Amino acid sequence: MRSSTTRESLSGTSKSEIGPGSEPGFEPGFETEPGMKPSLAVGVLVLACTLLYFPGLGSFPAVNPAEAYYVEAGREMVELGNYITPYLNYQIYFSKPIMTFWLTAASYKLFGVSEAAARLPFALIASAMVLGVYLFVSRIKSVRAGAFAGLSLAASPLLLLIARESPIDIAFSAFLALAVLATGICLSSPVKESRYSWTLIYIGLGLAVLTKGPAAVALYLMAVALFLVMTRPGLKELGGWLSRLKLLPGIALFLAVILPWHAAVWMQTEGLFLKVFFLYENVARYAGHTNMGKMSVWFFIPVLAAGFFPFVLLLFPAFKNALSLSGKRLREDPVMRGLAFVFAFAAATFTFFSFSGTKLITYILPVMAPIAVFVGIFIDSLCRSAEANKSDDNGSLAIWRKTFSLSVLVYGLVAAAGLVFALFYFSTWNVLVKALAVIGLTLFCVGSVIQFRLFRSGAFVKSVSVAFATMVLALSILANTGFHLFYTHQEGDLMKVSTKAGKISDRVHMFGVFMPSAIYYARGPVNTFFLTKQIKPLTASDAIRRTIIVRDRDLPKLSEVPGLVLEPVEKAGQWGLYRISGFEVEKVMILEDVFRMPEVFQSLMDGDTSMGPLTVPYAAGRAGQNSWSKAEIDR
Repeated sequence: MRSSTTRESLSGTSKSEIGPGSEPGFEPGFETEPGMKPSLAVGVLVLACTLLYFPGLGSFPAVNPAEAYYVEAGREMVELGNYITPYLNYQIYFSKPIMTFWLTAASYKLFGVSEAAARLPFALIASAMVLGVYLFVSRIKSVRAGAFAGLSLAASPLLLLIARESPIDIAFSAFLALAVLATGICLSSPVKESRYSWTLIYIGLGLAVLTKGPAAVALYLMAVALFLVMTRPGLKELGGWLSRLKLLPGIALFLAVILPWHAAVWMQTEGLFLKVFFLYENVARYAGHTNMGKMSVWFFIPVLAAGFFPFVLLLFPAFKNALSLSGKRLREDPVMRGLAFVFAFAAATFTFFSFSGTKLITYILPVMAPIAVFVGIFIDSLCRSAEANKSDDNGSLAIWRKTFSLSVLVYGLVAAAGLVFALFYFSTWNVLVKALAVIGLTLFCVGSVIQFRLFRSGAFVKSVSVAFATMVLALSILANTGFHLFYTHQEGDLMKVSTKAGKISDRVHMFGVFMPSAIYYARGPVNTFFLTKQIKPLTASDAIRRTIIVRDRDLPKLSEVPGLVLEPVEKAGQWGLYRISGFEVEKVMILEDVFRMPEVFQSLMDGDTSMGPLTVPYAAGRAGQNSWSKAEIDR
């Protein structure tokens, strides 16, 4: 009884549903429920992504630090005309491969340099990932399950927060999802219906490598290993699966995707870029040698809980079914086989990053698409059970229906509490912003109550529809308003000061903190320094106009420099721009020079340094035509 229930809840397939000539457990084509045609499902998902990710993309400044790295590096790619080697602060930027910079630069070329243009490719890629999840689930389960999976991914707080910026993890996650879901299709579908799906595996892996490096291959191979442990295939079965994946032509396709750029950057930098990236940015980063501080192995549990709320509460029953299937049943059921690989990738990726010495919130993003697959299928199974007016042996499906509805209700009530706090705390908001916030949060609260009342009345399927509609509409308003308010407040003052610095200065310095958005708004190199002893008197006068950007908290330190006069030029919030005369600031070495020193490089690899991540380009670089490339004071 349990195995039958398990198969129906995950694959949506029973023996009576298997058509002539089909493999066991595979449903050919789409299973269409009344009112849920493929065209309707796609339209709903496109509308949801449009509302959630695109409005107001240019309404807030570049966000420090993560987004601003790529916003500025893409701009420098266009300015310098170098589409092989990434540059940031006019020196080689060793931190990441080329794909994110290509995407940003291409958008700049098409639409001009702006925050909206920088973010547009990643909003599109996030939308494509949502549609990819829908297509996968629709193929192996049903249109409605695919729609639920896509909506749960689209409305997840973590993806919503990241998709409206331009960080690297959006593209990395989408390309990995392409490879993983294509693998699931190859393993679950008849050969004739998946004959070209194998190409997407290797294209996706190749693009992921060009986005973030060898971690893509490592994650995929760990998923393969876990999948083999779960299924325990014989040699004949394993050979059949490998034939579906077209291993040899696939590897050739993968290499065709990644090798041209790797060869080009090797030649352009004499091998230095790849040496630093593969060894320092990957091996040393995973060991925790490139960032200050250590994070707990449990770090990503609360991140996932908040980032996938309220759907995270359904992961336990959804995964419980997957974990209860292993060995023979997974080998014989094609649909379950494909889902098992998706599960293996999610589990392997979560484990890999949990034990990484370096952790950032965005690292967990590749897990989101796979878990959305299982949540969408499980919500659909809850709807099927409610429609059939039947329960399982112990009533657990009824419990999980109530859990989902209650979690959405709590979500809405928390939003209402947030409204009260926000209106009190941000009393300076203008009337329009307050009105939008009230509309969004009121919609969230009212919609969550309506869906709960529908659930209580026995209309669970309608309550699910209202829940998703409420989250999409309310979050689209709140995200647009919240991003504008929060990041304009956080980054707007620095944007104003940096823009002024770029207009009146030949050399811009920044003291006490590295903010890459300052480079973007100054439209030129910014030399960041942290020690007042780096300020040196000029030995001879010159005509170079020098300014310093500094926060109020760091200003007293500069006043300790004998003879240094800070002439105020611009003031915005905590940031000030000051003109200096008769002094220059000593630069630290640029990264290229640091990494070309064998002893220093080995010390960095071993973690024998008290400094933070050393792929941050603090010093103003030499690339292009600027005053730093003509004359500089290097330490």
